[in-house]
Amino acid sequence: MTGQGGQSGPTLMVVDDEDGVRDFIGEVARGVGYLVLEASLASGLREQCAAGTVEVVILDLRMPGIDGVAFLRELAEIGCRAHVLLISGTDRRVLGTAKRLGEQHGLSMLGALQKPIDIEELERLLKSVFVRPRAVTPDDLAAGIATGEFVIHYQPQMGLCESGTHQIRNLEALVRWNSAAHGFLPPDQFIPMAEDHGLIGALTDVVLEKTLFDLSVWHQGGHSVGVSINLSPALLGDPSLPDRIDAQLRMHQLPPRLLTLEITESGVMADVGLAMEVLTRFRLRGLGLSLDDFGTGYSSLAQLHRMPFSELKIDKSFVMGVGSDPDAAKLVRIITLLGHELGLVVCAEGIETPESLDYLREVRCDLAQGFLLGRPVPLDQLPI
Repeated sequence: MTGQGGQSGPTLMVVDDEDGVRDFIGEVARGVGYLVLEASLASGLREQCAAGTVEVVILDLRMPGIDGVAFLRELAEIGCRAHVLLISGTDRRVLGTAKRLGEQHGLSMLGALQKPIDIEELERLLKSVFVRPRAVTPDDLAAGIATGEFVIHYQPQMGLCESGTHQIRNLEALVRWNSAAHGFLPPDQFIPMAEDHGLIGALTDVVLEKTLFDLSVWHQGGHSVGVSINLSPALLGDPSLPDRIDAQLRMHQLPPRLLTLEITESGVMADVGLAMEVLTRFRLRGLGLSLDDFGTGYSSLAQLHRMPFSELKIDKSFVMGVGSDPDAAKLVRIITLLGHELGLVVCAEGIETPESLDYLREVRCDLAQGFLLGRPVPLDQLPI
């Protein structure tokens, strides 16, 4: 977009009742190439969003006479397509919850920053808008599946021992798209589209075939390591899926116990009856089932007890905070105890510091996964 004086760049509006904050953000934004539109009040933002003339909105959640959370819903209702960055001096947990609410309303949430604002983090978020690639289309995705553009990276899950030694107990298979048109894309840029456009079944078949082939090679080489694959909740309504996976395991001459399917807590709770049937069929075939992202969904303890899971996976949002947030540390301890009381293996993801690893060992978590222990890498870079 081109502004006055022939300048061009993304347009940005700051809605904050503090002149100093608006001036500071405006200066930073201009420094990285933005056109800053004048607006200190929410009414001006409504007009710009409705007209589609603003591309980035920086919004203070707490201003006199404005309910920031309700205003996010209003932006969604008027069809705001701008990227939204929340700022506030409020508690970081409240700020993070507001960001998630914006995402649930369908807004493009750029991030959430606490005041006083870190200039480097603000610049990083603003610059990220410049490098957003051309949108991927369903046709691109279908072509990528058909031409074999998807690759598998593996991240180790380590067994935790009191002695401090770690041994690879399992690997999580993570799909990546090496697109000829768009470059190397992570799952969050194509999985939702695959689910929305009926392509998730075909993509899952590709992931299964590649992963089970690799697993058969490891097994024949004497490695007893297992593998986990993320299963989309959209596939829990496919009655043929357990038979298809069973057939692939037989084709590769693999025991079912080496394969674990990870399903998110929120996905399972979307249709408990249907999920119960399909998950039970998997367990009867000897596969492992992991309840992924535990603690972020809405399952009750009674529902969790009835589900045939063999593993509980603690969400990284809790694990990453154990060194600085006492509440997060307590939740990790309680979830680990709960899992063990229900007879489940407990895995924690998001291990990035030695302190968090030590804490997980202290609370007797079974498996640990995270960048500290190993990043997702191609098959030939695995240390096994």
